[in-house]
Amino acid sequence: MQIPQVLDAIQLSHATFNKIRQNLWWAFGYNLVGIPLAAGALLPSMGIALTPSISGTAFAPPCTPRGYLPTVFAFYRMSAPAVQHPC
Repeated sequence: MQIPQVLDAIQLSHATFNKIRQNLWWAFGYNLVGIPLAAGALLPSMGIALTPSISGTAFAPPCTPRGYLPTVFAFYRMSAPAVQHPC
């Protein structure tokens, strides 16, 4: 393995970790709001209750990034390959 390949692997791992961290915070915020709504938190005060089908549909969008994440990293730009000098 060449040094540039190791550096590319490190860069890719940092990009992957940053994307995981971003998705984690998005999911935390979404669940912070979504779970109480799905559990019926608005029922006593406003009379609004979500049916199970609506609750399930509301929780589908956070799963979408898991589907396109491999595609995002497929287009990740690596540095130029190292030039091999003849010995």
